[in-house]
Amino acid sequence: MSGNGSKRLPPLPSGEEAASSLFLVPHSDDLAYLWWSAPNMPSVASLSVDGRSFDVLERKKLFQPGNTIEVLLVEGRGLRDGAVCDVAFHAPADETGLANVPVRLAEWDHPNTRRVLKFIAGRFIREDDPPRVLERYLSFISAWQAPSRIIANFPEGLIVEVDTPDGDDVRDGYVVSMQGLLNASPVFLCSHSGRCRFWLPEMHPAHIYLDIGGNLVRTVLSAPQEVPATGARLQSSADDPLFLDALDRLGMGASPSFAELAGGLCRKTAELVSGDDVHRVRGCVRLPNDGIAFFVDLPGPVLSDPQFEIRAFGNEGHADIAVTACETESLGDGATRTQFIIEATDLILNGCYHLSWNHSGERYSAWVRETEATERSAENLAREFYPVTFVDQGLFTRVLHPIAAAPVVPAIASLVHKAEFGESIEPQVEILVFAQRDIEALHRTMIGLSLTLGNVTCEITICCFDRSLVAPLTEHARSWATLFGISLRLACFGSGVSEALAAQYSFGRQLPRVLCRAGTVPRQSGWLSSALVRARKGRTGLLLGWSASQDVNEAETVEQLFEKFHPLQMEGIDHFALGAALVTTRLDAAIAEAIKVFTLEAYILALALRADGQGEVVFSTEMGFGNCGSEDQHDRFEEIVDLYGLQKLYESVSSSKHKLIRMRRRAGA
Repeated sequence: MSGNGSKRLPPLPSGEEAASSLFLVPHSDDLAYLWWSAPNMPSVASLSVDGRSFDVLERKKLFQPGNTIEVLLVEGRGLRDGAVCDVAFHAPADETGLANVPVRLAEWDHPNTRRVLKFIAGRFIREDDPPRVLERYLSFISAWQAPSRIIANFPEGLIVEVDTPDGDDVRDGYVVSMQGLLNASPVFLCSHSGRCRFWLPEMHPAHIYLDIGGNLVRTVLSAPQEVPATGARLQSSADDPLFLDALDRLGMGASPSFAELAGGLCRKTAELVSGDDVHRVRGCVRLPNDGIAFFVDLPGPVLSDPQFEIRAFGNEGHADIAVTACETESLGDGATRTQFIIEATDLILNGCYHLSWNHSGERYSAWVRETEATERSAENLAREFYPVTFVDQGLFTRVLHPIAAAPVVPAIASLVHKAEFGESIEPQVEILVFAQRDIEALHRTMIGLSLTLGNVTCEITICCFDRSLVAPLTEHARSWATLFGISLRLACFGSGVSEALAAQYSFGRQLPRVLCRAGTVPRQSGWLSSALVRARKGRTGLLLGWSASQDVNEAETVEQLFEKFHPLQMEGIDHFALGAALVTTRLDAAIAEAIKVFTLEAYILALALRADGQGEVVFSTEMGFGNCGSEDQHDRFEEIVDLYGLQKLYESVSSSKHKLIRMRRRAGA
């Protein structure tokens, strides 16, 4: 032993070759982290390289059973991979030992490198610039640089997607910033098809180093401002439910941007297959009272309570629900199924909802996006689940009618076929004849019109709504145009176009328009010229006639008509016994947009209700077409919706009139 109490000791206590090494993590030009390469080594007292000493600024022990290490933060230049460091260390019996120890760059696969990096990331070092030496070190020890992208950008953080060879999940992450090395705290969301998605909170770095499947991977992220906040770059994929589950667990439901992202990922319907059983969530629609109606179709007769639970995205609280079920038969194979309408209240309305239920001992769940009531698919839902109202009639007024009667946006009467026959003329009037499958009834109407039009030039349009009728109607229309010497047009409207919408279709001219059904025929010769004369008088905009001599002819106003015939007490809209209607150019046909209706009769009556009281509606014997019989029938669902809508419109118009009368009386008093 030398006089100063120091001595050169034998090799350090370890059987591994690397045990006598110091591992190095460079931080900047003059700062670095060092630790013994093996656990439970002596504590370092001082160290130098080629006579240049390094100050130990900080030392921390990282405890772990059987693997406690001491990490040093040292200041000084010259520490590099391969350098030989003179180390003075504290030996037993308070002696100081000396050793020449090689410095080795800490590789990622060393078991303690991750521990040291986590320690470094937990410290705060304020610098003028990011530690670029540390950045180069991390880049050097990375296994590869993975393609990555920011797919959604929020004030709270980023959603990042990284291409991984085996879809490994993200274990940890690091970012080099002005504060040094930071733990990125990535939250794994899901992996699918070789891509891993994770949530990166409260930071927007250019690079991030990720521990993916045990490898350090460097990623280069796109600039956050280039990514829409709504995640427009997200594409629908099979892992969307898993992704939504993961986003939901983040607890970010209060963020409108997150809810918008979730709504974009949700589908409007969900289908879950379990063996031979198919579970279908057909959709959900917001109601006027801000409740949500869910439509679910489950296999077989459901003999036990499905225990439905519904909640909004990002929220733990479940909605209050009322469930109505009806057993039905599948149209395809006649198999028994059960339809459910679930009315949910006290639900946070963010557009994306989680629905779960029990069936045959299993628990199922699905995410669905809200369907706007103005979409055509919402109307189809109301039509499809109409049988459930046989169990609870109140469902029709609470749920189905508000959905079915919501105006479809955009309301366009699209044509799929149009053809013209006969001589080209400049008509004075357009006559629209609404036809279904009874071609003989249509034939009788064509005969009646051709014999009674007199000297009024008309263009007659046959309106049909079934593509399969185009071929036979084309053949008949060509024959009728030649035989009767009339100008004839065939117009076939697209799927989903109602008679009411077709009645408003413009064929390019602003002319008076006669509306009637196939199977009705005029009673009088010269009826059209007389009707036109009557229509030109005063402010007449609409002439109505009846197809039968009932006491409806005693009504002098439309309001009196509705007082005689309460729509909701009728079995069908045919009970109004409309013959034909002449709509003049004085009356804005869009006036019927106050409510959405389906049938021709409901459209005409809605026009009459909105125009009545303004001197624009006249009950006319000229329009009293007779009904010579037709096998065509109305859609029952459309009839019920129309009758209820007409009743509500009548009540609204009647109330407004009575209010106006009271105001005038007060003013006169």
